[in-house]
Amino acid sequence: MADIQELTVKIKGMMCGGCENTVQKAVMEVEGVQSVKASHKEGTATVVYDAEQTDPMFITMAINGTHYEVIED
Repeated sequence: MADIQELTVKIKGMMCGGCENTVQKAVMEVEGVQSVKASHKEGTATVVYDAEQTDPMFITMAINGTHYEVIED
């Protein structure tokens, strides 16, 4: 049975729709991610994922692997 979670992270460096697409594409490659919506205006990404397949560390690593950086609270 899936354990569906939602995570919203703050991201530094997104300036346009292309930035959003880069982040979304990277996060969608993480196994277990069901959806992602990045917003350069808000500086965030909201990710829906199956916690049985992945966790926030892998999502953060995917974002940090782009030219953008997750801001830790």
